[in-house]
Amino acid sequence: MLKIIGTKNCSRCVTVKNILTTKKIEFEYFLLDELEAIDQEKYTKLAEENNQLQFPLIVKDEKLIDIKEIL
Repeated sequence: MLKIIGTKNCSRCVTVKNILTTKKIEFEYFLLDELEAIDQEKYTKLAEENNQLQFPLIVKDEKLIDIKEIL
């Protein structure tokens, strides 16, 4: 299952959630600032390692993916 990591007031996050819902792709959505500190660090590091500077982060099998990979 996909994990979507977003932030408050993120229009891209809303768009991605709507696309996945329309395509009937299962996902879990989390707000970065509501995750435990260790998970916040993990996903922030993952984003930095992949040079992803925008939210949402789309995670599959603990790897960051682009939405194009699942559509």
